[in-house]
Amino acid sequence: MAEPMRKEKRISFYIALVFSVISVAVTRWAVRGAVPVISYSLPKSLIVAIYYFFLYTGSWFDWKIWVVSGFTVWAALKASRKRAAYFQNVLGGCLLATVSFVCCFWIVVFHAGNMDAADTAQRFLFSLFWVWWVFVLFELAGWWNTGMSGRRMAADGREDPKWYKYYVAGVIVLLLLTSIPIVYSGRYVFPQGDDWEYGAYSYQAYRNGGGFGGAIGGALRMVAESYFSWQGTFTSIFLMALQPGVWKIEYYHFVPLLMLALLCGSIMFFFYTVIGRLCKCKREALLAGGCVCLLAVQCPRAVVSAFYWYNGAIHYLGAFSFLLFFCSFVILSCLGTKRAKLCLGAAGVLGVFVGGGNLVTALNGCMIFVSLTAVLFYLHRRDMVKRICVPGIAMVFSFLMNVLAPGNLLRAQRSGEAEGLGALAAILRSFQVCVEQMFGEWTDWGVVLLLVILLPVWWRIVCRLAFSFPYPGFVCFFSFCLLASMYTPSLFALGTAEIGRIQNIMYIAFLILCVLDEFYLLGWLQKQGMAKESFALFGRYFAVWSAVAALIYVLTAFAAPRELTTTAVIDAVGSGKAEAYAAVIRENIDLLEQPAKEVIIKRPPREPDIFCSNEIEEWRYGAAAYFGKQKVRYEDEAETQ
Repeated sequence: MAEPMRKEKRISFYIALVFSVISVAVTRWAVRGAVPVISYSLPKSLIVAIYYFFLYTGSWFDWKIWVVSGFTVWAALKASRKRAAYFQNVLGGCLLATVSFVCCFWIVVFHAGNMDAADTAQRFLFSLFWVWWVFVLFELAGWWNTGMSGRRMAADGREDPKWYKYYVAGVIVLLLLTSIPIVYSGRYVFPQGDDWEYGAYSYQAYRNGGGFGGAIGGALRMVAESYFSWQGTFTSIFLMALQPGVWKIEYYHFVPLLMLALLCGSIMFFFYTVIGRLCKCKREALLAGGCVCLLAVQCPRAVVSAFYWYNGAIHYLGAFSFLLFFCSFVILSCLGTKRAKLCLGAAGVLGVFVGGGNLVTALNGCMIFVSLTAVLFYLHRRDMVKRICVPGIAMVFSFLMNVLAPGNLLRAQRSGEAEGLGALAAILRSFQVCVEQMFGEWTDWGVVLLLVILLPVWWRIVCRLAFSFPYPGFVCFFSFCLLASMYTPSLFALGTAEIGRIQNIMYIAFLILCVLDEFYLLGWLQKQGMAKESFALFGRYFAVWSAVAALIYVLTAFAAPRELTTTAVIDAVGSGKAEAYAAVIRENIDLLEQPAKEVIIKRPPREPDIFCSNEIEEWRYGAAAYFGKQKVRYEDEAETQ
């Protein structure tokens, strides 16, 4: 009996060995006769190959691979219950298969120079990726279910190694350290475009001696004027009219700090509420929230609209942060805490700001409120329904005021070039675009590692909970519908959702829903007995995946620094482009603050692209009204007249 069991333990390694030999041989055949377009030294070619491995395999994750992944995990869980011996020594085989797959990329880089120069090899690697991913996922899922190294947690679940505390602290420290360059770069940014237009009344009132009250009055005037002539997002317009530069132009440098605080604060507070308070796992909440924040900060869809352009950032990212705070306060009020009334009051105020903000977030918030109300009625918890009615109705009423604003119709008539879809077409198209972006553009190694790293964290929690996690399919489908609904307003009004500042909040919502769905599915699996009892969190597990994440980050930082926010900022500042951009704007502002009624200014550079965007109209747009000028022109415009 012992000999067959030993042979069974080696099967995984033999499979990986066959995979390695075939994959390397075929890849070498695919690049035969290739002339390298770029010549690399041996060490550098290996570094480039590793980067290409993560770049291309990350782009190959789509909806088909995730469907296959689901079936693979299910098969591994079933198989591990019957053939546990097979999965006891699979890590060696997984490592061998992975190393050989990376070697295939190295062969292409060394002999062809880059992936685009070897179409046949690239197509083969794509096919090979499917085999490698299914094999590794099957092996690791089965190994996990057989108990990792066999060390179980204490029966009361109190095991809490010191390294776990250090890991949580490490994630928070890493988030703070990577945020420092983003905050520092605020010294190079100034108001632009709509910042001037929306802040004009407040700035003029404040400058002319109206003080704080005058600035608020100017903001209310802008709200009233825009509501009847342009758009109904009254709370967003109020905040946009009070952009930091109204008080002093240098205060605009704090915009990155403000938006980082709003984004990270709302995400952390949301996870603290859902995981820390509902599940009574505060340290795990910090870990999960910190990991999501890291990815949200480093990989936004449009950096300028997330952290450097106040108007676009507060309108979308700010409103989405308010929605997370709203949900958190509603949950806290339902828990019946000592400060339940205070939480309800805060939720009511936030509900107004969400409902009166951008339509994407407002619609999403209303859907959440209606769905939560329906669930509470189904559970016969009318006491909780009464608690959430006031903030929820405040949000819905604000949303209706927003949608029914007279200015919305006038804006649609003026924007004749924008052809929106019909209501039904917009809804159907929302599901299609959501699938394409979820499993095409957004799912990469960053998202995969996020889910992998949080896997034992969620497992640790669900094994302690008595909740049965019913209807996992419905919960996941609802979260998909929730995300898809965020596309509908843009598709209905403009016919497209490819707008950076809107994509930012969709991507963050995608990250949050992904980790929550993972949590729910793991809970269901555990309660169904399809996976074994809880196991201790192992330092080596986190060490390995943290090392992989660090490797990807370092490779991306050197090969494509613009892909990550922090490295893009460091590149912009280090190259001098940030200072050159800011120098022109400082000179322009000095000219605009002079008493002349007609001013000719320089056209600001279009670099670095983290400070400017095609979504922002001309830098000087609205500057004449803001500074009380009759006309503001660029030098090249003046020369042509």
